[in-house]
Amino acid sequence: MIGLLPFGLQKLLSLWLYAKFKQKIAAIIAFKALLISIVFALACVFIIDDKELKVIGVSLASSVSAFYLLGANIKEFGFKTFLGLINIKKALFALVFLFIFTLLLWEFKAIILQAFNISYEFFKGWFV
Repeated sequence: MIGLLPFGLQKLLSLWLYAKFKQKIAAIIAFKALLISIVFALACVFIIDDKELKVIGVSLASSVSAFYLLGANIKEFGFKTFLGLINIKKALFALVFLFIFTLLLWEFKAIILQAFNISYEFFKGWFV
């Protein structure tokens, strides 16, 4: 979940690269991100002893490559241009909203899980 926002933002910026006919640069950035992901994933697999934590290491490697993708795309797009797209007032409002939403989800986690379990039990035999 850590790399979800960088993946989304880099997707928008990589589409900008394609629209500006910079496919070669986009391909180079994607290839470097792939190498970063492979290196970090292999390092996590071989360094971490616990089998359950290896999965977390691989997902962390994916997040690291997402941050690289975002950074490289922002560098190509232009840092000042990227910051010019962000409205500070709306960004702060979104952060406050997301923080409150996270607190609400955390508070009502048991009720939400119970509702999912009830709906799962109700629909369990329908789509077999």
